[in-house]
Amino acid sequence: MENRSFDHMLGWLPGANGVQAGRTFVDTNGQSHDSAHLTLFQNCASADPDHSFGGGRTQLNGGAMDGFLLTQQAGDQFPIGYYEAADVPFFAAAAQNWTICDNYFCSILGPTWPNRFYMHTGQTDRLTTGGNTNDTDGLVSILPTIWDAAAYAGVSARYYYSDAPILPLWGGSFTDISFTFDQFVADAAAGNLPSISYVDPPFVGEAQGTSADDHPLADIRNGQVFMNKVYQALSTSPNWAKTLLIINYDEWAVSPTMSPRRWHRSRPMKRRSAMSIRRSTRTAPAWPISASARPVC
Repeated sequence: MENRSFDHMLGWLPGANGVQAGRTFVDTNGQSHDSAHLTLFQNCASADPDHSFGGGRTQLNGGAMDGFLLTQQAGDQFPIGYYEAADVPFFAAAAQNWTICDNYFCSILGPTWPNRFYMHTGQTDRLTTGGNTNDTDGLVSILPTIWDAAAYAGVSARYYYSDAPILPLWGGSFTDISFTFDQFVADAAAGNLPSISYVDPPFVGEAQGTSADDHPLADIRNGQVFMNKVYQALSTSPNWAKTLLIINYDEWAVSPTMSPRRWHRSRPMKRRSAMSIRRSTRTAPAWPISASARPVC
């Protein structure tokens, strides 16, 4: 899923390390605004909140976590809004039955592609979405992936996508393991899921607010429906007893983590690519769901 923070979607959860109401932020005109409950599920009147490498650091503001309106047009308070339990029924049900990860941090304080690369490779070779690699200055990545490791170990693995797959960023290396979401549903029903599965939501239509990945300005109800479809496919599958479903978001973007406590700085990583950066990151929603997972926050 895409571009929502823990506080934005799950800060209402009792006992969780989250915050929603009670914070004040200053915009580019020097005006103060309080964090507030969002009453619209789709926020097309607002701008897509800045989640670039540079914008994230403006929002971080040295750890004060108070610069979220400084990267937004004056008057646009979308980045400091939040949803409550009644707005996110799938999350509300999940919170009652499974473990919620309230200190799960996105991989890098940056945009979609770098965080997506971390999901597939444990590292990144660029700091922008749509940009070329730092290794070869080309679009196609040469980073080794979890798919390479699975193939080497003889572990079955498949990547399922809805409309815009990311694995073509490795050229044609993984066409043989890439399948549509409909195939995921069929494999689950037949009990033919591999040992490792990645399932990506519908990305197309983000700018128009019609995608189902929760990327602003998407209607979050579409995201709730999509995650429930994945859960229903798995929980009714013959594979369910031995399945662990992990739902996560790539990065923060909208309503970034609003508490000064909610950021993390890690050591620079040694990696095969030429990039070595000190990463400051923020919390995003994530939780494991399975037949044996406990309801713990």
